[in-house]
Amino acid sequence: KVTDIGGDCRYWPPSCWMVHCHGAEYLETRPSFCNQYQYRLDCHSLGITALEVLCHVALGVYERTGCRFQHLEEDSVQASPSERECWRRLLEHWKFYRDTVGAWWERIYA
Repeated sequence: KVTDIGGDCRYWPPSCWMVHCHGAEYLETRPSFCNQYQYRLDCHSLGITALEVLCHVALGVYERTGCRFQHLEEDSVQASPSERECWRRLLEHWKFYRDTVGAWWERIYA
């Protein structure tokens, strides 16, 4: 309750944002957020890091092959149409997440 939150906010789980925005007392009445904050911080950060690595590599492949998310060519990716759509959606959402939390990071640390 007396220590500031540390680390890179781009990897914070919701419970850290709750503490940052509302104070530690906010978690006292929210057991699941309190549990996450006390015992699961690294799991969230590790998951975000794994997604970041996967998406960074996939985005590199798409950029090198000239693919664009809105216009995936049939021959450009060795995958079925539904698989290409899943990748397109994942990478589109990843870019949105990355850009959003990057903007938050800039507001906090600028």
